[in-house]
Amino acid sequence: MRVRGEETMIDAAKDPAAFFADLVAVGGVVDTQADGLGWGGLAAQVGVAPAHLSRAFKAATGRTPRQHLIARRLAHATRMLAEGREPLAEIAYACGFSSQSHMTALFSEHIGMPPGRYRKEATR
Repeated sequence: MRVRGEETMIDAAKDPAAFFADLVAVGGVVDTQADGLGWGGLAAQVGVAPAHLSRAFKAATGRTPRQHLIARRLAHATRMLAEGREPLAEIAYACGFSSQSHMTALFSEHIGMPPGRYRKEATR
């Protein structure tokens, strides 16, 4: 399991809530996709059910793993939109969205405007 590219020795099996609280406290994020684990694989690795791990994650962070992942992807997308001129489709894939339309739908829902308009306003 990777925490911002560094290995961690926190024993998540003994206390998943403390595990996530420690990660949040140091600004770490579990990158299960980079390790090829997925959420179920991470749960198996630490010896708890995926639902238990999800509850521990929510208790520590205040949001579900999916909400957290979407927020991280959108934050990355907003930075890329403000800093560069890459096509929206490239930004979508670079941020982990399955398509440009998926990014646009979530971006509009959470940010309140589509990515193209956000880019125009951010680069004024």
